[in-house]
Amino acid sequence: YVSSPPPQPESPVEDNPFEAITEDLRNRIIDWKGHPLAGLGPLKLFDLLSVRRDSLVREFYVYLFKEAIICVAEEKKRSLGRFLSTASGAVAEGSAGPSGQQKGVLRLKGRIYIRHIRQVTDTSVQGELSLTIDMEDERLDSFILIFKDRSSLETWKNRVNALVTYVPRSAQSSQFDQPPLDMEEFGGSSKA
Repeated sequence: YVSSPPPQPESPVEDNPFEAITEDLRNRIIDWKGHPLAGLGPLKLFDLLSVRRDSLVREFYVYLFKEAIICVAEEKKRSLGRFLSTASGAVAEGSAGPSGQQKGVLRLKGRIYIRHIRQVTDTSVQGELSLTIDMEDERLDSFILIFKDRSSLETWKNRVNALVTYVPRSAQSSQFDQPPLDMEEFGGSSKA
């Protein structure tokens, strides 16, 4: 006697454990700069990391998707007026979290397509756990992700390398429909 497995409830999304996080991003990022979330593929990893480009180090929420790495910053409350209008019952920007607290608006600060990554190298030194991501584009030779612990670094290194290896070289060099990277706000004249 062989019993069949119980029927599984149908899910509209392939079992992506990060679906709630992806949906939160979709709702909170105020400007996708012409490259919608849907084009990035499924979310693979995310963390709050320090990112170094040249001599500038900034902390970002970093999300690794199948097609790109994005860096996101939470908008700071700019004025007391916004707080007062929120307190008086007006609808606020962002979305309420499970505890009822208001979540801030997120701003996209950088996007690097996986197909434009040349290599990922562990460049940790005494006192700093870091991965250097080398780009094919001469405008941005590399940038560095700085981690708090070794296991996170290893997980990111393995996942990014697996995605870079997965992208065929012909696709990397033949796709000119999108700019290779978008990190102008990272070290430039951004307001964040």
